[in-house]
Amino acid sequence: MPQYAKFLLLSAWLCSFCTLFPANSGARSDTDDASRAVQAFYDAYYTQRWEDAAAAFHPETLKMLRGLFMQIAETPSSKADHKQFLDIFGVRSLAEFKKLDGQTMIARVFRAMWRMFSDEAKHWWKTSKFSLIGTVKEGELYHVVFRTSGAIDDKPISVVSVATAKQDRGTWKLLSSAELQSLAQKLGR
Repeated sequence: MPQYAKFLLLSAWLCSFCTLFPANSGARSDTDDASRAVQAFYDAYYTQRWEDAAAAFHPETLKMLRGLFMQIAETPSSKADHKQFLDIFGVRSLAEFKKLDGQTMIARVFRAMWRMFSDEAKHWWKTSKFSLIGTVKEGELYHVVFRTSGAIDDKPISVVSVATAKQDRGTWKLLSSAELQSLAQKLGR
């Protein structure tokens, strides 16, 4: 699979992940730190604080995503595709790219994705509602269940989603989804 196509697939996943966290929330849980981690991500993402949004991810997820991006960057491709890929990360060479950490890479991908959104899509994110449904503890993980609701062209949309959080040195951070882990394995072939 061409380098840029792999990046587009990964970006599509990240974009879909971000749609889980719309701009205007309903009530927050004051007692559930995992729920607040999800809320913190959404707060950062929709106020375009990309570094803070990227910091919401667990180190395991950052390591996995960095590995995926490295794999894409090191995959032979046309000069134009390679340059376009590096431009997303604000670097000019593979050597510069390799110096970036996972958190910086994710922040730069978020920034690039936001620039690609239409004004209508940005408006949808900013006017959507977030409603916490609850949390489910599974071992050392918390699965945060929530509803995203809004409208596009006056047509109501409502989606129930789950984000998973895990502690890192006493702070709850977001993990990648099973879908992303599967995508990582497929792209690795």
